[in-house]
Parts: sequence; structure tokens; C-alpha cells
Amino acid sequence: GEHAVQRGRGPVGRALRRQARRRAQLLVQHHGRLLAAAAAAPGAPLRGVWDPDGDAMSYCAIHLAEILSLMTFRTDELFLWHFLSNKVFLVLFVFNVSALMVFVYLPMASEDLLLAPLVPARLAISLCFALLIATINEIVKVPYRRKIAEENEERR
Repeated sequence: GEHAVQRGRGPVGRALRRQARRRAQLLVQHHGRLLAAAAAAPGAPLRGVWDPDGDAMSYCAIHLAEILSLMTFRTDELFLWHFLSNKVFLVLFVFNVSALMVFVYLPMASEDLLLAPLVPARLAISLCFALLIATINEIVKVPYRRKIAEENEERR
């Protein structure tokens, strides 16, 4: 059982070897790009340096912003007043946030996705960017609501 995994036998050992080969390939590709960039412009700052924390923060911000954006699109009014109105959406919201936590913090998933687990401060920063997107969506709805109110007044 356990000794077979350590020696790389069995399905788990094969999966671990495949995962290690895939990671090695990605690192070789990445470092090859960095070396080519360094050779092309000596002394220039290297751009695109792989930062697993940055990737995870970007993924969290995009994932959370998508969820929050969908919430803001649900209603013409401020979404906070209607957050608890749709039970199906709430279940899917919890599922999405749970999936995000699995992708970032469960080693099996985060290693396959090449995401580094985030410390709470970095997760909070990602959440701030997602909230910023939701806030911008809500701000854009203000003139729209005003226009709808004016049209409704004209119809009366």
C-alpha cells in the first residue's frame, strides 16, 4: 500500500509522477522564456516572472468578481437588499465560494492549477478587488435607475 506509493507504483504513484512531469515541463517552459527575454535585452527588467501568489490572487479576484457581478446583475436596485431573496442563487453562491476555497487551499487541486495557498491578507486584497468590481457595477446602475424613474413618471 503505502510503500508502493513511495516507490511510485500503482495508480496513485503514476498520477504523482505525471503531476511531477507536468510541473517540470511548465517550469522549463517558463524559465526558457525568461532566459530568452534576458538574452534579448540584457539589463532590462524581466517581465512575466512567474509568481504563484500573484496567480492565486488574480484567480481569486476574478472568481469572486464574477460571482459578485452576477449578483449585481440580478436586479436594477441595490443588490444588497435582495441578496437573500433567491434561495437557488444562495446555494450556488455558497457552492462557488466553496469551489474557490478548494481550488486555492486543497493541495490536490491547487497543485494541479499551480496556485499557491493565500495567506488571509492576500485573500482579503483579492476580495477587495472583487468588491470594487461589484461597486462599479452598482455605480453604473445609478443613472440607469434615474432614467427608468423618469420614464415611469412620464407614463403616469
